[in-house]
Amino acid sequence: MERLVRLFNHNLPISRRHFFQTVGRAVGVSAIGAMASGTYAYAVEPRWLETNRHTVTLAKLPPAFAGTRIVQLSDLHHSEYLGRQYLEEVFDAAMAEKPDLILLTGDFITGFHGNVKAYRNRTGDFFLRELSDMLRKVKAPLGVWGCPGNHDFWYGFSAVSRFLRQSGVRVLRDEHVRLNRQNQQLLLIGLTDLWSEPIRWRRALRHTSRKDCRLVMMHNPDSFSQTVRFELDFVMCGHTHGGQISLPFIGPPILPIANRAFIQGWFREGDTQMYVNRGIGVIGLPIRFNARPEIAVFDLQRA
Repeated sequence: MERLVRLFNHNLPISRRHFFQTVGRAVGVSAIGAMASGTYAYAVEPRWLETNRHTVTLAKLPPAFAGTRIVQLSDLHHSEYLGRQYLEEVFDAAMAEKPDLILLTGDFITGFHGNVKAYRNRTGDFFLRELSDMLRKVKAPLGVWGCPGNHDFWYGFSAVSRFLRQSGVRVLRDEHVRLNRQNQQLLLIGLTDLWSEPIRWRRALRHTSRKDCRLVMMHNPDSFSQTVRFELDFVMCGHTHGGQISLPFIGPPILPIANRAFIQGWFREGDTQMYVNRGIGVIGLPIRFNARPEIAVFDLQRA
């Protein structure tokens, strides 16, 4: 760098040959750096799993559910990119957290706009079958629950939900369940994908009350303002992959949400809290940069 600075100091003489040698070295160093970054983004970070643990304080949490541990996985995107061994390691890591409740917030499989039928005929639902087989060992006392993502609809929601049911995962699509412990109840609401169809809020929230402690699974964080309007307590979502590629000082070049603030992590408005999970898998290209895959662990406590 000092040599380059001296090149542009008009008080110093410089030969044409010296100039091009110095610039050539600088370009070479930049190329090596780019190659190293590319290798890291392809070979290291997509499988460099991070477990992030959080304590979540909820004012309306029933006493019986104090200390409940939730493990959230999002955007599994099972495909040929990362393979079965990687997902098995993810599920083993999730189970090692000894969760009371496991939530899967959409995009179980990779779908796309185009000739999905031809793709499914070619694969024979291979990745769905493989995912269903792996999920059979994922269990928790309060159940394993999921909500749909946009890729699940693009691939075929009926097929995705059918294979998930076979593995013991129940998908909630604008509906809720009441989790019971010691005659007390915690409400779990699962919403549909915002890109794929309108959210049927009336159906999802029917027979619930603002007095209930209401947890929400949804795929796309762009629905956060509506969850605030309904005074829902704790929202868990994914969809963004943390940008999947997040450049220093710039952030993600591509982010599939309207509100670009919702890249990852915590958001709060009023009494509604939301966590955006960076997800497990990849789409488009089998790379991640500055957006490691994550398992999110939440320990619930009363205010």
